[in-house]
Amino acid sequence: MALYEFINSNSEVLKDPYVGVIITADKVSDKSFEFLNDYSRAYVQQTLLNWDIGDELVVKWAFGENKSIALTVAYLLDRSSRNPKIITDKLKQLNVRLMDIEKLAKRAKWFDDISKTRAAEYIFARRGYIRYWTSFVEHPELFFLDDRINDYEKEALFKDIRARYNLEESRKVNPKRQCNFSIDPKAYILMEKIRKKSGFKKSVFLEIIFSPENEEILHKLVKLKTTPPVIHKPTEAVDWDMSKSAAPPGGFK
Repeated sequence: MALYEFINSNSEVLKDPYVGVIITADKVSDKSFEFLNDYSRAYVQQTLLNWDIGDELVVKWAFGENKSIALTVAYLLDRSSRNPKIITDKLKQLNVRLMDIEKLAKRAKWFDDISKTRAAEYIFARRGYIRYWTSFVEHPELFFLDDRINDYEKEALFKDIRARYNLEESRKVNPKRQCNFSIDPKAYILMEKIRKKSGFKKSVFLEIIFSPENEEILHKLVKLKTTPPVIHKPTEAVDWDMSKSAAPPGGFK
């Protein structure tokens, strides 16, 4: 744009043969990279660096100017010494993948909360992706758009992270505790018999039994079960000395 404005106000420069060579040289059509406006600046910048479009400092400087992506890319492509056809072919390939890349980019935007990032860290470590963790933290989108990792693999990883996050959030809202225990088969049969009549799931059935309002009843049941029964001793036999007993009036009959 700056070049256009300069030439527009200095038309005499067009008479310079060197300028003519530049103007007539093969260029990458602006239309071929307009779709890049649908990408984030971070991704386009990284992509151009991967393609070795130009010097890294120049690329970073150009994107740091905060001009539109299309204008920034146009400037860098005009500066590049790479064959325009090679660049055009790469852009076509990128455009074909646009829908898939948009989906993956949305995955990156999902990480808008520290809890989601913590869930990602847990899954990254568990799935053996810890080597990618630093780049993910710096910019999740660059991880999800990284061609070195299979798209299906990234999608599966995201689903694991989301499942982990949902589990943690569920525990905050409904902080239930998992119980793993074994009981006597007779007790289990009785529990299932009563539970099935109630129609409740095991977890709900146990929650009903162990609800706070049943605390007193449960204490009584436990006490009844754990208190040793009172054993009454049999009456001891007594040897009576009949001679010392007072005889009733009329004597013993």
